[in-house]
Amino acid sequence: MAAMMNSDTKVYNDIDKDYAAQMIPHHQSAVDMAKVYQKFGKEKELLNLSDMIVQHQTSEIAQLKAWLDKN
Repeated sequence: MAAMMNSDTKVYNDIDKDYAAQMIPHHQSAVDMAKVYQKFGKEKELLNLSDMIVQHQTSEIAQLKAWLDKN
């Protein structure tokens, strides 16, 4: 988990908030990698997976941000 910790991410010392806060950069990294694969990748199955990652994890990032904003 420490390897995924983003030093710029606020630490709340609350398991729920820290989980949400750390999942945002984790998901953003996946979205960023998927977008690179969409640009340069060749395998249809992985391109489809990349499309799904961008779609779903972008939505999840928005959900996590909204949850943090209200909590």
